[in-house]
Amino acid sequence: MSGLPDSDVVITEQVVRSLLATSPWPTPLVVEQVAFGFDFETWRADELALRLPRRSSVVAALGSEQHWLASATATVGLEVPTVLFEGSPTESFPYPWSVVHFIEGEVGYRVDRLDVASAAASLGTTLAHLHAVAPHDAPRNPWRGVALAARVDSFEAHARQLPPALRETLRRHFDRGVSTTPYQGEDRWVHGDIHLGNVIFRDHRLVGLIDFSDLTAGDPSTDLGGALFTLPASSHEEFWRAYGIDETALRERAIGWASLFVALHLGIGEEPYVAMATQAATWLSELD
Repeated sequence: MSGLPDSDVVITEQVVRSLLATSPWPTPLVVEQVAFGFDFETWRADELALRLPRRSSVVAALGSEQHWLASATATVGLEVPTVLFEGSPTESFPYPWSVVHFIEGEVGYRVDRLDVASAAASLGTTLAHLHAVAPHDAPRNPWRGVALAARVDSFEAHARQLPPALRETLRRHFDRGVSTTPYQGEDRWVHGDIHLGNVIFRDHRLVGLIDFSDLTAGDPSTDLGGALFTLPASSHEEFWRAYGIDETALRERAIGWASLFVALHLGIGEEPYVAMATQAATWLSELD
């Protein structure tokens, strides 16, 4: 179960330059791959970036990002990869694609953990603003923003690959999140994939939030679990204070999501996912 999914396409500098030739911008001086993710590759082109689906199954997610990103993130306060151009398939690339703002900085897993810890309040405030009530026609993601009970099979499939002691620790916290009071409020905007690879730091400060391909409406505890997964345990209370809502059921659902994310990221079996999950697993193992 380890490893990233196979790509449907091979993306090269030549492919990226051919796509840019169909856009309104002049030929860039610098074209380089800056991220190879679960679903997308991101290539920098001078001060811009291209979001390129790696697989046909994520094309719909790109469309959701193109349609909803600007309105969903209008008040978040951090830099986000605003969609500037929606590209069409070409002979060299079979899927739609986007040109977005490139956010200067370093992803969270490349910065000092003290810098990550110091971002707790900023991340809490950012998510408080992002988690506004979503419109009735907002996208729904079957894996994020849903009740934890909908993820039991996924949790078990990944947890059974883990050492027994860790498996039981994660299952205890996950089960508690499943059994606590479910979310009963209005559907909120949810980023869906908060982790160290999707936060950007510059000059020791959190400045950006990227990769909204999992953007959905639903239970915000998905993002809160991602924040707990991202931040050192020493900064969790500061995060909750900044977020402004700290209810027992919400906290238990968030910890349940963090447990699921540990199992999922360890299941990927590649750096930096394993390093992120290992740090979070340590915190969960020490929790009650």
